[in-house]
Parts: sequence; C-alpha cells; structure tokens
Amino acid sequence: MAIISFFPEIDVRVCISGRPATEYPSPDQRDDNGNMRSGAGHGAVRTHECYIESKSGHNYTVDISVTPEFRLPPTKSLLMYLSVDGQRFHGVFTNLKSQKGTSQPFKYSFIGPQRASSSPGYMIQDKLTFSPVSTVEESSKTKLERDAKIVANLGIIEVTVFLGTIFQDKRCTLPSRRSQDEALTIAEKAMKGKELSHGTTYSRGETRLNPQTHSAGKHELLAVYKFHYRSYDALQREMILPPQDPAVSDEVSAMTEDEARSLAEQYLRLKREPQVKSEDKKPSISKRMIDLTEDDVAQGSGGGRVKRPKAIDDGCEVIDLT
Repeated sequence: MAIISFFPEIDVRVCISGRPATEYPSPDQRDDNGNMRSGAGHGAVRTHECYIESKSGHNYTVDISVTPEFRLPPTKSLLMYLSVDGQRFHGVFTNLKSQKGTSQPFKYSFIGPQRASSSPGYMIQDKLTFSPVSTVEESSKTKLERDAKIVANLGIIEVTVFLGTIFQDKRCTLPSRRSQDEALTIAEKAMKGKELSHGTTYSRGETRLNPQTHSAGKHELLAVYKFHYRSYDALQREMILPPQDPAVSDEVSAMTEDEARSLAEQYLRLKREPQVKSEDKKPSISKRMIDLTEDDVAQGSGGGRVKRPKAIDDGCEVIDLT
C-alpha cells in the first residue's frame, strides 16, 4: 500500500485480480517528506513512487481509503483523480461526513473509465486490463512524434489528491469508448531503450445507472501517488528486482554440508585429470649431433668410419664420423 508519512490517513493501493500488488521502491524515491516535486501552479507536492508487477490479461483496480482522522477545513473536500498511461478519468470526492454530519471513513475503488451506454440514463463501467506492448520498425516522422508522447506516460498509474470546494450537481456527460489497440503498438525508435512491457486497455464491464456528478472549484494539489507497472522480466532488467538465481535441483538441495563438499572435491579432481594426462603424453625429443666436417664425408665418398655414439652431459647422443 502507498502511504505518505505526512498524510498517513490516506491509503492508495493497486489491486490485481482482487489482491493488493506488491510494491517495490523506486531507485529515485527518497523519504516522502523530502521527496517533493513541483506541481503545475501548486508549488511543492509530496509524492510516493513505486513499481509493481503487471501480467498480461489481468484486470486491476485502484483502491483509495481515507480515515476520519484527516483534518479538513470547513467547506473543503478531498478530491481524488486517477490517470492511467497519461489519460485522466473521472474523479471522486469526500468531506468525511455522513448525511447526519458525523465523521466517517471514505473508501472508493476505481474500476475503470465510464462511457456512455445506448440505454438512456445508464453508463458502462469498463475494466482496466494489463495488455502487452508490441514494437514495429516503422519510423515515419508522424508516428515517431505520436509514439514519443505515448511512451512518456505509458506504464504509469497515477492518483492525484487535491483540497478543494465542491459545487452543485451538474449534468453527467460521458465519452464514447476509445480503441487502445493502436496505442500499444509503438515504433521501436520511440521506445529509446525504455523497458515498457505493458499498457492498459479497457475490457467491457457492467452496465450501471449514470453517476451523480458535481463540479469542483479552485483546488490545491496535496499529494501524488505514482505506480510504474512492468512485467517481472522488465523489472529485473531495470534492476528493480534482483536477477534470478540459477535453479538448484532437489537432490543438491537435500545434500548435507559434507556431501556437498565431497561432490565439489570430486568435480575438481575430474576437471584436473584430463590436464594431467595431457602433460604425461608429451612426446620426448631425441637429440643427435653429427660431425660432417671431414672431406670424405662432405663429398659423399663413403670412406668415413661411423663410430659408436658418445653421450654428452645433457643426455644427447654424439656420433663421431672422424
């Protein structure tokens, strides 16, 4: 779960197939009290940043909870918005009060984008689904520019929390569905070495009544919760997760320390044996010295006497033809 120590009452988490995702710290993440970033027109903002593992075809939700201990100024509410891959969805708000005016906790689950239904008064609540990213070698200027903008936000789930004022109800206007297939086919040059394994697509969800909507007045950005999602292999390549250790067989795992040491000694002995045998088989070189200085030998007269070879100190044989 993502909690900023300055706002311990706010909890944001990503749940994959109904289970909370394991969060891995970002290499750039510092203590959140010191991890401030500039928000557009909002000054310094406290942030929480981490990585999670994504799996193709799995649905996920983004769950938010706020305890009533969070101190809200009078007439103010907390506003929370979800953005996925750079696309911002609908927001929710709470004043942490019940209809009777008593304090109460707030819980909400972002299931996915809402779009218009063909039935008046109803909408379709789509689901968020991890889908694999594919690359193509196409390098037209238009596609590279388009894909560069997509890559800048791809693989990022972001929740922004504001403090603001809520006004009266307004008419609900929902967008029609957009196709995501094209957005997940990226020009290879636009990736620029980034380990982006997945993007988010929308799978059809339930048909529901249109939600009641409100407009928000001037609001102040308080906190940002950012989740980078990658496949397990991509997390390893980015050094977010350590490389996987080589598999160890059950037989080796069951060995005692003495048995493992004995096996290692046998391995070293077998490894050295071919080297020893190779050294033993080195051919011996026999050296002989022949004196061919006499004329009859040089002329091939055949008159020279071949005497018995004499040994010299280094083990070589000398044949005297004098």
